[in-house]
Amino acid sequence: MAKLTQDMKDIWAKAQDYILATIDREGKPNSAPVGLARIVSQDQIMLVDHLMVKTRENIEQNPNVAITFWSDKEQYGYQLKGKARMETAGKLFDNSVKWIKDKGFPSNPKAIIVVRVEEAYYVGKGKDSSKNLL
Repeated sequence: MAKLTQDMKDIWAKAQDYILATIDREGKPNSAPVGLARIVSQDQIMLVDHLMVKTRENIEQNPNVAITFWSDKEQYGYQLKGKARMETAGKLFDNSVKWIKDKGFPSNPKAIIVVRVEEAYYVGKGKDSSKNLL
């Protein structure tokens, strides 16, 4: 099991946006900004689906995804890669609905996207961005 490092978690907390990249069964890419996302375990992250159409279709066709996030202040970030699944019910979904309401959002998500992280790469200057950090 890959474990996110403390620095990855710290940068995640400082990030304001997360870019989720997916591919369809023919290999055509799609990327979407995600505003609501959080780390839910040592190797899983959760993103909220309010308006996604292509992203959801792509995950259903091909679960391989990448999420990029960075801190403007720190001037670096990470790209996480792994397998995604959509959830529309269950404990994690219910907890996410509560979390979203606690943040003041009036509507419930259509689904959540749960990604089990398998790889992580540095994004920024001065370090090798080709090495898997996990």
